[in-house]
Amino acid sequence: MEQLEFRNTVRRTVQIIFGFIVVDTVLLVIPNSMKNDLLGLPHALTLMGRGTSEMLNFILASFLSVSSSPKYFSSTACVGVTLVGMRTKLRIISHRFKLISQQTFSSEEQCFKRINGEVKEALAQHLEYWSHLQTMKDLIGKMFFLVHYFSIFAVGALLYVCHEITPNSITLVIIAGTSSVLLEYFLLCCFVESLADEADAIEQYIFEISAQIPFCSNLRSEYVQLQSTLMIIWINTRNGMSMNCVGLFEINISAFAALVDVAYSVLMFLINMG
Repeated sequence: MEQLEFRNTVRRTVQIIFGFIVVDTVLLVIPNSMKNDLLGLPHALTLMGRGTSEMLNFILASFLSVSSSPKYFSSTACVGVTLVGMRTKLRIISHRFKLISQQTFSSEEQCFKRINGEVKEALAQHLEYWSHLQTMKDLIGKMFFLVHYFSIFAVGALLYVCHEITPNSITLVIIAGTSSVLLEYFLLCCFVESLADEADAIEQYIFEISAQIPFCSNLRSEYVQLQSTLMIIWINTRNGMSMNCVGLFEINISAFAALVDVAYSVLMFLINMG
């Protein structure tokens, strides 16, 4: 079920990206005098003749939005999908600890050995996930640094352009572009924060398991070792899920709110300078 939900989420993400690209492409094809001024060809190419110039201008407008697709599918969308995949793997681990916590606990030695074996299997799965997560943290932090500063100037500048020009089809293109930038930033923050939510669930299940483990006097050392293992998993899960933008700030929904505030400041600065 988790794998199916992961595939559906990825499919919806790709569909949204394609939707923005198609909308921008259709709007740019609509004849508009301001579009011709903004996307006009160099003077040297206009000497090739009116028909050739109009054809080149149409091709430029048609493929301008499509040219942004490599950016999405090689960086932002790729990292976003990877984050969703990491969340899916963490949910599977969470389900495993949940099943262990829901088992019938007794003071029998056989019960203790069964719980001990299942916790060790879950620990092996958790350690594998942890190694992948450490690699992802560095990648996401560096990529988010570029997304953050691009979004600050892009959102403010695009809103300033909308403020200065007469509403037309180009305005809709700019609004769609601004929305895609904001949506990109918001989704990345949500995906990172969702890892912490899943970690909270794992912490609760580990607490329940620790409280229910039966104590066997014959297996005192194994009991202490099992409790220590659960404590280590709990500490790593609690403190290791947060991600930061190359040490500047934590990546979460609050970072998105801060982005909107800074973008608004950039917009006001451009308006006052204009």
